[in-house]
Amino acid sequence: MSLLFSFNLYHKWYFVVLFIFIIPLFYLLMFAIYCIILFFISLLFDKNKKINKPNRFYYFLVKETCQQLLILSNTKVHIIGKEKINSDKNYLVVSNHISNFDPIVAIVHLGLKTLMGVSKKENFSIPICGPFIHKAGFISLDRNNFHSSIESITQATNYLKDKSTSVYICPEGTRSKDLNLLPFHPGSFKVALNAESDIVVLYIKNTNLIAKNFPFKRTHVYLKVVNVINYQDIKGKTSLEISKEVYEMIRNEKENM
Repeated sequence: MSLLFSFNLYHKWYFVVLFIFIIPLFYLLMFAIYCIILFFISLLFDKNKKINKPNRFYYFLVKETCQQLLILSNTKVHIIGKEKINSDKNYLVVSNHISNFDPIVAIVHLGLKTLMGVSKKENFSIPICGPFIHKAGFISLDRNNFHSSIESITQATNYLKDKSTSVYICPEGTRSKDLNLLPFHPGSFKVALNAESDIVVLYIKNTNLIAKNFPFKRTHVYLKVVNVINYQDIKGKTSLEISKEVYEMIRNEKENM
């Protein structure tokens, strides 16, 4: 009887251990199949067709994929100050930029209905990612083409004027490799002035560690809503003045957090 009990107990533990390994393997398999399906669908997209308004269906796919990437990368996001944001409103959202995961974290955890990013032109050539963010309505920015930059600012302004979506911009224009805050491009804030939009100021910490910690170590990312600036408080100011104020907000948060 005792031998039979031991045998059954052994197999119970065996199946428990086996079950623990099967779940993540099954999840990875399903995600791989999901990515393959998205890849073949993306081949049907016309990447040269101009997108004038956000598409909520494709945005849903982008957001859900971002959520899965955070799960797969073993990332835990801690959001602070989310209560300052009205999820029914549209904002110009700005933050520091230390990783390609910055917009992913903001899209998934900020709680806005839609958040279209202004992203460098090169990102729209990435397989799967590029075609889908294009179809969703993300805004392409060619940093080497002044005329293209003006078009991007105009498109972002129109999004906010039409109340169709919030817009996410990193005023630094590129990632900071040493984590020091780079100079801001004041033109980013013309979007808020032209659209008469409130500004959500974010500080993001530790997204630069996600790739380094993957896959065995969990990364704790902090997303803080530093301030929500009402349009009436910036009305009449120049984009350069607003840029300096927001820069100081984020710099002070970086020093204190």
